[in-house]
Amino acid sequence: MTPYDVIVIGGGAAGMMAAITAKRRRASVLVCEKMPKLGKKLLITGAGRCNLLNETLDPSFYNSGGQVLVASVLGQFGKDAMLQFFKELGLAVYADETGRIFPVTNQAASVLKVLEMELERLKIVVDLGCEIQSVRPVKNGFEVRARSGEAETGRKIILCAGGKSYPALGADGNGYTLAAAFGHKILEPVPSTVALVVKDPWCHALQGQKVRVSVTSGIQGKEIRTATGELLFTQYGLSGTAILDVSDEISVAVASREPQDLRQRGRGVLPDSQWHAAHDGLVHLESGTRRRHLRSGLGEREGLGHLAAFRSMKRWSR
Repeated sequence: MTPYDVIVIGGGAAGMMAAITAKRRRASVLVCEKMPKLGKKLLITGAGRCNLLNETLDPSFYNSGGQVLVASVLGQFGKDAMLQFFKELGLAVYADETGRIFPVTNQAASVLKVLEMELERLKIVVDLGCEIQSVRPVKNGFEVRARSGEAETGRKIILCAGGKSYPALGADGNGYTLAAAFGHKILEPVPSTVALVVKDPWCHALQGQKVRVSVTSGIQGKEIRTATGELLFTQYGLSGTAILDVSDEISVAVASREPQDLRQRGRGVLPDSQWHAAHDGLVHLESGTRRRHLRSGLGEREGLGHLAAFRSMKRWSR
């Protein structure tokens, strides 16, 4: 069998872009994707809108242990190169007020579609339902073997199998196993940039409400990180961009299984002068149960103040 120049393991966003780049450089390319369709996880990114990148890309925004690597990557393929890549595919984008860049359709499916169209235009071979179980060195390259027993050889392998963030969509950690087989040291992964589970009746009572806030996380009495952005109440806790931005250290602390004092402090970012105006525009929460939940655990004056602030969220989120 004739070996491919490049075999890409994983047909998500990274895998498709790697395959397109390799093919444009005249390599023969095979994409092996375990799911029945490409880009399954891509479709849910950015709440289905696909936050492609940000107006400001800087290594300082990343974990300190990876900033050197990030600087190297962005130096070779930074914001301008990314925007040009998608412009050439025909994807129009825009930046919101926070600098996040989305497709103008606000649909992640638009991003997936232009990537799939380019794969087809370049006649890149895609093998769906192909779960790679092993990779081993052979003469002049590598052999990849699928769970089905089928095998292919390639001169180079690009591993784009993702992490273990969403097993139902293919990200089940198999990529770590393949990397470890080549001697790479794998640090036990923990969730990052994630929503937080909070055992508080307020979250359930206010689920779906959103407000712009400044959030500070704290561990063992020490303030760790502050972020400004959206806070979204969910059925099980807190989400939104501000929460995602401060979740990493909290997740690591929880995963350590050591006793921790974990705290988050949030405040609305409306100027003080606007709080009275916000109070005048309160919207009525639908049930008395929600009001009782909001007041529980708070003094009457403090409870009413917080209730006024939270009521303003619904109008803001429209």
